[in-house]
Amino acid sequence: MAKLKKAVPLAALVGLCGLIFLLRLHTYDEPLERDLTTYAVIAHEMLNGRNLYSDLWDHKPPAIHVTYATAEWIAGYGRDSIFLMNVVAAMATLVACYFAGAAGGRGPVAGLVAATLWTLASGEPSLQGNQPNTEVFLNVLLTTAFAIFVRAERKRIGFGGAILLGVLFTIASFYKQIVILQAAFLSVAYLLCANRAARRRAFAEIGVVAAIGATGWSLLYGYFFLQKRGNAFVEAVFTYNRWYSAHPERSLSDLWIWPGLPPDALAVALPMVALALIGVIIGLRVCPRHGWLLLLAFGIATFITVQLPGWFFPHY
Repeated sequence: MAKLKKAVPLAALVGLCGLIFLLRLHTYDEPLERDLTTYAVIAHEMLNGRNLYSDLWDHKPPAIHVTYATAEWIAGYGRDSIFLMNVVAAMATLVACYFAGAAGGRGPVAGLVAATLWTLASGEPSLQGNQPNTEVFLNVLLTTAFAIFVRAERKRIGFGGAILLGVLFTIASFYKQIVILQAAFLSVAYLLCANRAARRRAFAEIGVVAAIGATGWSLLYGYFFLQKRGNAFVEAVFTYNRWYSAHPERSLSDLWIWPGLPPDALAVALPMVALALIGVIIGLRVCPRHGWLLLLAFGIATFITVQLPGWFFPHY
């Protein structure tokens, strides 16, 4: 009986992975979003010896270009590499959703519900979810980090968990540096959840997370500096983005205005919001309090990071 209980969730996850594969396969030939083609061309030229930021310009940190280059190295230049990234990222996030849901809901049923909802929502064409934009890879890293926080035994992640979180948040920031907000909000929520006896140790654990992030960015800048591309890297990733995010001009109060969605995307988003509210109402009686605080912090930070650039696209 115990083996059966373990086999059923595994079989369900395998089935959901198969569904993700089929859904992505169905849209294999659709026109690619412009950012994807930009990343693919830059990655292709990087593999041919040209240098990022000095020869090839983009205002994103280098992780997205390295990811596309790795996929091209594995599957070739073209749609196969796009499909590979799409499927692998979605399946990895599926697993992270399962573990986060299972921890918050105290059982595999809750995990499977979370995984199923992710499967259905993640490939939605109106939200551009079925194409591997930068956010697809952020989903993997940030959802995994959230799952680690939620699954922390006795409200502590431990120093091993802190190291893993530091690595996850650092890599995520190499895709988009703005995700430092998610790291900060989740860390603060974690500190608030820690009891008085464990608070000093919790501060030390979050210190490890921050130290890894600072070290990672120091090493990244050091690499480009040694390559004599330090100025180009700073101008593209920081100087340009300061002006990019300031257009159009927005006041702080504008952060709380719901971004405009096209009708087809809104038709998908509203049922998702309704299901989330139903889940919150049910879960308030089941889930531990610290899980809700972490989820609230994650949601607020994500909303702000979507709004801050001053631009809005459905895949955000």
